[in-house]
Order: sequence, then C-alpha cells, then structure tokens
Amino acid sequence: ADIKSQMPNAQCVVTSMNVTTNLIVNREAPPFDNPDLRRAVALLRRGGDPLWEARTRNHRYAIYAMLGQAAHADRDLAVVAALYTAAGQELEAAMAMHTRGFVAFQAGDLPMALRLRDEVAARYAALSTVMPDLSIDRCAVLLAAGLDAEAFAEMRDAVEKLDSVPLSATK
Repeated sequence: ADIKSQMPNAQCVVTSMNVTTNLIVNREAPPFDNPDLRRAVALLRRGGDPLWEARTRNHRYAIYAMLGQAAHADRDLAVVAALYTAAGQELEAAMAMHTRGFVAFQAGDLPMALRLRDEVAARYAALSTVMPDLSIDRCAVLLAAGLDAEAFAEMRDAVEKLDSVPLSATK
C-alpha cells in the first residue's frame, strides 16, 4: 500500500514461496537499473576504502536478491564478509555470512544454506554473540528439507539456550 501511494503507476505483484513474501520488481526501472551502485563499488575498490566498499556491496546484494540473481547476491556477500574480516569487523562479517545462508535458502540450495548456518553459528559463538534468528532460520531450512525431527530439536535446543541468556527486548 505504501509503494502505491508513493508511486501510483507501480505494479506490485506478491507471490508466496512458503517462507517469506517476495516482491517482483521492474528491473528496468529505478532504483534497480541504477548504475551508480556498480560505479560506487568500483570507485571504492580502486580508492582503497574496504569498509565503504563492503557497505556498498551489502546494499547491492539486496538489489540482486530482489531481482532473483542469487549468484550475484552471494558473490557480493562473500566479498562483504572477506572485507569485513580483513578490517577486523568480525560481527559484520558473521552477519554477511548469515545473509549468504538466507540467499542460498531462497535459491533452493538447502545444503549450502545449512553449511553456511553452521559456519555462522561458529562465528557467532566465537564472538559470544547470541543470535536467535539463526536458530529460526536454520529451523526453516530443516523444515524445507523435510527434516521435521531435526527442526524440532533445533528449536528445542534454541529455547533452552535462550532461556539462560539475557537478551534485548527486541529479540
């Protein structure tokens, strides 16, 4: 509804994938055809600003993901994670890897989604960071793979772990 009020000529199509709601966008219209992000990434890379390159790629991945270009989205997120790791931004690197798992899941690559979830869990644990969303995401992948018992065990373990950890009001 908000899109329609801002752009009355927009055509919005909502489709269900049994996981999240996806919006099909017009890849020939702004902001999705905007070459500025491509140019910005190139300039930041040449200029030697890895943090801003990572941030820019992080925004660009979202556009690729919305366009259904999972390989491009994954490539940007892999670079984002590497740039953040090299800059000592380990939490941001872990979050980029977490998002790579989401992209793999949306693309239907369940083995990759689970592998990335496991890698991210190790990264978060090394940072003593509790991320409840990771268990929810892992459970969704397990359910999509038809692994109901494993999904139930994941949620049971997550609830037990979370009961012993103070969390913010938003989690």
